[in-house]
Amino acid sequence: CYFEKMDFTYFHTRNCTDMQYMFYNCATTVLDLSTFDTRNVKTMAHMFNATRVDTLNMSSFNTRKVESMACMFEEAYIKKSLLFPKHFNTQNLIHAMDMFSLACIQTLDLRDFYINHGASTDGIFDELAAEQVIITKKDTYLNMRVKECIDADKIKEV
Repeated sequence: CYFEKMDFTYFHTRNCTDMQYMFYNCATTVLDLSTFDTRNVKTMAHMFNATRVDTLNMSSFNTRKVESMACMFEEAYIKKSLLFPKHFNTQNLIHAMDMFSLACIQTLDLRDFYINHGASTDGIFDELAAEQVIITKKDTYLNMRVKECIDADKIKEV
């Protein structure tokens, strides 16, 4: 799908539990989902798989109940910015396999991103093309996975 501009202001997503493949293979300049109410969503698998955007704003996402983010950004092309919520809560996440695999993202800011040690993360960053990946200096499971898969010169610890 391709759309120049889409207004999601009147999308009522509060009772939605499954958003998998919602924007699969879509292309647009700005995908602003800041009005989405995701408090009850359990799966976001493949949600942005193969999506082509300049900017993706998911800053209002509540991911507390999400169990699957498998392939969420796989093969996505995000030219300028990917805006995560301030606290990307993944306390119930079980599946994060291939979440960013084969994606092309200018800057991937994972400072407020947490994945618990029990989540399946096979291939989470496989062949990710990013100019910069920002992580915290804390010793976390996610940071360990980043350092295993991303060239050290592309990692910025803050």
